[in-house]
Amino acid sequence: MPDRTPSLRRIGWSATTFAVAAAITALSAPPAFATVGPVDVEDPAGYGTPDSAPVAGQLYRVTADADINLITSGTVTFYDNGQCIASAPEPPTVGHTGIRNFSFVYWVPTAGTHTLTAAQNGRTATTTVTVTAASAGSTPAQQPKQPGCGGGGSLDLGSVNLLPGSSGL
Repeated sequence: MPDRTPSLRRIGWSATTFAVAAAITALSAPPAFATVGPVDVEDPAGYGTPDSAPVAGQLYRVTADADINLITSGTVTFYDNGQCIASAPEPPTVGHTGIRNFSFVYWVPTAGTHTLTAAQNGRTATTTVTVTAASAGSTPAQQPKQPGCGGGGSLDLGSVNLLPGSSGL
C-alpha cells in the first residue's frame, strides 16, 4: 500500500498558505467604500464656509471627510497647488449632523487660484478656490506650524510628532 502522508502534507501546506495569503490580502486591502473628501474651506473656528471668497493673508481651515481604517493610516495630508500644507490625524468628530470623520489643517492663502487637495491612503479629493487680494495695509496672519510634510519615505513621521522640534518623543 503506497504511503499517502507526504501528498496529504503538501495539500495541507498548500491550503494553509492559500488561507494565510487570502487573509493578508483581505486585511491589507482598503474597503471599497473608503473615500476622502470633499475638501472645504472654513473659517478657523470651524463654523462653516465663509460668506465670501477667501482673502489673502487670513487664517482658514481646510477640511476633508476621511476614512477611519484601523489597518492603514488615519492621516490625511493636505496640499495647496501641489505643495504640502500639513498632515492631520482623522479623529471622529460629533457635530450637529451626527458623527463625522474628518481632518483639518490651518491655511493662510496668498491671492490667486488655489487647487486644494486632500490625500489619504492613495485616494484624493480636490477643490479649486479663488483667493482675493487683501486690502492695502492689512497685516497678514502667519501660517501656523503643523505636523507632517517631511517624514520622507512611506512613513509620515511628522504626523506622529517625531520630527526634530516637535512635541513628540
